[in-house]
Amino acid sequence: MKSIVRDLKGFTLIEIITVVIVLAILGSFTFSFIDHAMKIYLTGSRQRVLYQEASYIMERLTREMRDARTVSIDSTTGGLLITKAAHPSNSIVTDSSTSVLFYRNSSREMIRSSTSVANMSIGKNVEVFSPSLSSCSSGVSNCTVTISLQLTDSGIPINDAGARSVVLATTISPKNIQTGTYDSRCFNGDYEDVIR
Repeated sequence: MKSIVRDLKGFTLIEIITVVIVLAILGSFTFSFIDHAMKIYLTGSRQRVLYQEASYIMERLTREMRDARTVSIDSTTGGLLITKAAHPSNSIVTDSSTSVLFYRNSSREMIRSSTSVANMSIGKNVEVFSPSLSSCSSGVSNCTVTISLQLTDSGIPINDAGARSVVLATTISPKNIQTGTYDSRCFNGDYEDVIR
Protein backbone atom coordinates (compact mmCIF):
# COMPACT_ATOMS: atom_id res chain seq x y z
CA MET A 1 0.00 0.00 0.00
CA LYS A 2 2.86 2.39 0.75
CA SER A 3 4.33 1.99 -2.71
CA ILE A 4 1.01 3.00 -4.37
CA VAL A 5 0.83 6.25 -2.41
CA ARG A 6 4.43 7.13 -3.27
CA ASP A 7 3.84 6.62 -7.00
CA LEU A 8 0.92 9.11 -7.13
CA LYS A 9 2.18 12.54 -8.14
CA GLY A 10 0.27 15.75 -7.24
CA PHE A 11 0.56 19.28 -5.92
CA THR A 12 1.41 20.05 -2.38
CA LEU A 13 -0.60 22.49 -0.31
CA ILE A 14 2.24 25.03 -0.41
CA GLU A 15 2.34 24.93 -4.23
CA ILE A 16 -1.42 25.49 -4.47
CA ILE A 17 -1.33 28.41 -2.01
CA THR A 18 1.58 29.96 -3.93
CA VAL A 19 -0.33 29.71 -7.23
CA VAL A 20 -3.46 31.24 -5.67
CA ILE A 21 -1.44 34.16 -4.26
CA VAL A 22 0.30 34.81 -7.61
CA LEU A 23 -3.03 34.67 -9.49
CA ALA A 24 -4.61 37.05 -6.95
CA ILE A 25 -1.79 39.56 -7.45
CA LEU A 26 -2.08 39.34 -11.25
CA GLY A 27 -5.87 39.65 -11.02
CA SER A 28 -5.67 42.76 -8.85
CA PHE A 29 -3.33 44.42 -11.39
CA THR A 30 -5.66 43.47 -14.24
CA PHE A 31 -8.81 44.73 -12.51
CA SER A 32 -7.15 47.96 -11.37
CA PHE A 33 -6.14 48.57 -14.99
CA ILE A 34 -9.74 47.94 -16.15
CA ASP A 35 -11.09 50.21 -13.38
CA HIS A 36 -8.68 52.97 -14.40
CA ALA A 37 -9.67 52.60 -18.06
CA MET A 38 -13.37 52.83 -17.13
CA LYS A 39 -12.78 56.02 -15.11
CA ILE A 40 -10.94 57.58 -18.05
CA TYR A 41 -13.78 56.61 -20.40
CA LEU A 42 -16.45 58.04 -18.06
CA THR A 43 -14.48 61.26 -17.59
CA GLY A 44 -14.02 61.65 -21.35
CA SER A 45 -17.67 61.02 -22.12
CA ARG A 46 -18.77 63.52 -19.46
CA GLN A 47 -16.35 66.12 -20.81
CA ARG A 48 -17.62 65.49 -24.35
CA VAL A 49 -21.25 66.03 -23.33
CA LEU A 50 -20.37 69.26 -21.51
CA TYR A 51 -18.31 70.52 -24.44
CA GLN A 52 -21.11 69.78 -26.94
CA GLU A 53 -23.62 71.64 -24.79
CA ALA A 54 -21.26 74.61 -24.30
CA SER A 55 -20.55 74.70 -28.05
CA TYR A 56 -24.26 74.77 -28.86
CA ILE A 57 -24.91 77.61 -26.40
CA MET A 58 -21.95 79.60 -27.73
CA GLU A 59 -22.98 79.04 -31.36
CA ARG A 60 -26.54 80.19 -30.62
CA LEU A 61 -25.30 83.32 -28.86
CA THR A 62 -22.81 84.26 -31.58
CA ARG A 63 -25.33 83.79 -34.41
CA GLU A 64 -27.89 86.02 -32.75
CA MET A 65 -25.32 88.64 -31.78
CA ARG A 66 -23.94 88.95 -35.29
CA ASP A 67 -27.39 90.22 -36.27
CA ALA A 68 -27.57 92.77 -33.41
CA ARG A 69 -28.05 96.51 -33.82
CA THR A 70 -27.37 97.15 -30.12
CA VAL A 71 -26.10 94.97 -27.31
CA SER A 72 -26.36 95.78 -23.62
CA ILE A 73 -26.13 94.02 -20.28
CA ASP A 74 -29.50 93.59 -18.56
CA SER A 75 -29.41 95.08 -15.06
CA THR A 76 -31.83 92.58 -13.48
CA THR A 77 -30.46 89.26 -14.81
CA GLY A 78 -26.86 90.16 -15.74
CA GLY A 79 -27.58 88.66 -19.16
CA LEU A 80 -27.20 90.02 -22.67
CA LEU A 81 -30.01 92.13 -24.12
CA ILE A 82 -29.81 92.16 -27.92
CA THR A 83 -31.78 94.45 -30.20
CA LYS A 84 -31.84 92.92 -33.67
CA ALA A 85 -32.71 94.30 -37.05
CA ALA A 86 -36.26 93.67 -38.27
CA HIS A 87 -36.23 90.92 -40.88
CA PRO A 88 -37.81 91.52 -44.29
CA SER A 89 -41.35 90.25 -44.69
CA ASN A 90 -40.28 87.69 -47.31
CA SER A 91 -37.73 85.94 -45.06
CA ILE A 92 -38.60 82.71 -43.26
CA VAL A 93 -38.01 83.48 -39.60
CA THR A 94 -39.47 81.44 -36.74
CA ASP A 95 -38.93 84.21 -34.17
CA SER A 96 -39.48 87.70 -35.51
CA SER A 97 -38.73 89.45 -32.20
CA THR A 98 -36.32 92.34 -32.39
CA SER A 99 -35.44 92.18 -28.68
CA VAL A 100 -33.84 89.01 -27.25
CA LEU A 101 -32.45 88.38 -23.76
CA PHE A 102 -29.93 85.63 -22.92
CA TYR A 103 -29.36 84.92 -19.23
CA ARG A 104 -28.51 82.19 -16.70
CA ASN A 105 -31.32 81.35 -14.29
CA SER A 106 -31.13 79.96 -10.74
CA SER A 107 -31.50 76.37 -12.03
CA ARG A 108 -28.19 76.74 -13.93
CA GLU A 109 -29.97 76.83 -17.31
CA MET A 110 -29.15 79.20 -20.16
CA ILE A 111 -32.40 80.91 -21.14
CA ARG A 112 -33.31 82.72 -24.35
CA SER A 113 -36.27 85.02 -23.90
CA SER A 114 -38.01 87.24 -26.44
CA THR A 115 -41.44 88.78 -26.88
CA SER A 116 -42.71 86.02 -29.18
CA VAL A 117 -40.90 83.02 -27.59
CA ALA A 118 -40.77 83.28 -23.81
CA ASN A 119 -38.07 81.57 -21.72
CA MET A 120 -36.70 78.84 -23.96
CA SER A 121 -33.91 76.79 -22.36
CA ILE A 122 -30.93 76.41 -24.69
CA GLY A 123 -28.55 74.65 -22.28
CA LYS A 124 -28.08 73.15 -18.82
CA ASN A 125 -25.30 72.96 -16.22
CA VAL A 126 -24.24 76.60 -16.80
CA GLU A 127 -22.11 77.57 -13.83
CA VAL A 128 -20.85 80.94 -15.11
CA PHE A 129 -22.15 83.21 -17.88
CA SER A 130 -20.01 86.33 -18.06
CA PRO A 131 -20.58 88.84 -20.89
CA SER A 132 -18.57 92.05 -21.26
CA LEU A 133 -19.06 94.84 -23.81
CA SER A 134 -16.77 97.20 -25.63
CA SER A 135 -18.44 100.26 -27.23
CA CYS A 136 -21.68 98.55 -28.32
CA SER A 137 -23.95 101.54 -28.82
CA SER A 138 -25.43 102.80 -32.07
CA GLY A 139 -23.00 104.61 -34.32
CA VAL A 140 -19.88 102.89 -32.96
CA SER A 141 -18.18 100.60 -35.44
CA ASN A 142 -15.67 98.88 -33.14
CA CYS A 143 -18.24 97.08 -30.97
CA THR A 144 -17.12 93.74 -29.55
CA VAL A 145 -18.80 91.43 -27.07
CA THR A 146 -16.68 88.99 -25.08
CA ILE A 147 -18.46 86.00 -23.57
CA SER A 148 -17.09 83.52 -21.09
CA LEU A 149 -19.14 80.40 -20.44
CA GLN A 150 -18.43 77.66 -17.90
CA LEU A 151 -20.45 74.45 -17.70
CA THR A 152 -20.03 72.05 -14.77
CA ASP A 153 -21.71 68.70 -14.19
CA SER A 154 -22.52 67.34 -10.76
CA GLY A 155 -20.27 64.27 -10.91
CA ILE A 156 -21.00 60.56 -10.98
CA PRO A 157 -21.42 58.91 -7.59
CA ILE A 158 -20.02 55.53 -8.74
CA ASN A 159 -16.22 55.44 -8.20
CA ASP A 160 -15.79 59.12 -9.05
CA ALA A 161 -17.50 61.90 -7.12
CA GLY A 162 -15.65 64.77 -8.78
CA ALA A 163 -17.45 67.28 -10.97
CA ARG A 164 -16.12 68.06 -14.46
CA SER A 165 -16.00 71.50 -16.03
CA VAL A 166 -15.67 73.06 -19.50
CA VAL A 167 -14.84 76.73 -20.13
CA LEU A 168 -15.36 78.46 -23.50
CA ALA A 169 -14.74 82.10 -24.35
CA THR A 170 -15.23 84.08 -27.54
CA THR A 171 -15.37 87.62 -28.87
CA ILE A 172 -18.15 88.63 -31.28
CA SER A 173 -18.44 91.68 -33.53
CA PRO A 174 -22.07 92.45 -34.43
CA LYS A 175 -22.52 93.20 -38.12
CA ASN A 176 -25.55 95.51 -37.94
CA ILE A 177 -24.26 98.27 -35.66
CA GLN A 178 -25.30 101.46 -37.47
CA THR A 179 -22.26 103.54 -38.39
CA GLY A 180 -23.52 105.44 -41.41
CA THR A 181 -20.77 103.90 -43.54
CA TYR A 182 -19.70 100.39 -44.42
CA ASP A 183 -16.41 99.32 -42.90
CA SER A 184 -14.61 96.04 -42.36
CA ARG A 185 -16.96 94.86 -39.60
CA CYS A 186 -20.28 96.66 -39.95
CA PHE A 187 -22.82 96.39 -42.75
CA ASN A 188 -24.96 99.34 -41.61
CA GLY A 189 -28.07 97.27 -40.86
CA ASP A 190 -27.99 95.26 -44.08
CA TYR A 191 -26.65 92.03 -42.55
CA GLU A 192 -29.12 89.19 -41.96
CA ASP A 193 -28.39 85.88 -40.28
CA VAL A 194 -31.57 83.76 -40.27
CA ILE A 195 -31.73 81.40 -37.29
CA ARG A 196 -34.24 78.58 -37.35
